[in-house]
Amino acid sequence: MMLVGALVFATLLSEVSEAVNSINRASKERNAVLRNLLDFLRYEDVPYELERRILSWVEFDMAVQQRLDQHNQVSRYLDREMQTAFNAHLHKERLKHVPYLAELPTSFLDALWEEVQSVRVPADHV
Repeated sequence: MMLVGALVFATLLSEVSEAVNSINRASKERNAVLRNLLDFLRYEDVPYELERRILSWVEFDMAVQQRLDQHNQVSRYLDREMQTAFNAHLHKERLKHVPYLAELPTSFLDALWEEVQSVRVPADHV
């Protein structure tokens, strides 16, 4: 019985270690991209305020891209009907903030989200 417990613990520990390494690798890649971009912007003598805006945009874009990749990974396994329900769940609150869309039937909003593509715009650029 102890041998089974030790094997389960070792498996669990290796899975956690693998997850942490994956997160660290992604973080290092992200930091390398930002560091290279910052070096380039400084080499080109880009004004500080513009440099900050560019870095902010790139960080935002990378975060959105990561979220879209996760969304696509989940959606890949879903049929059309489940994808519609999934997208409706994710975006329902956004639609409620648009006054003329808030009053529309849910079925119309579901169909709308089937056709709409994501647009990446951070709040400070709107």
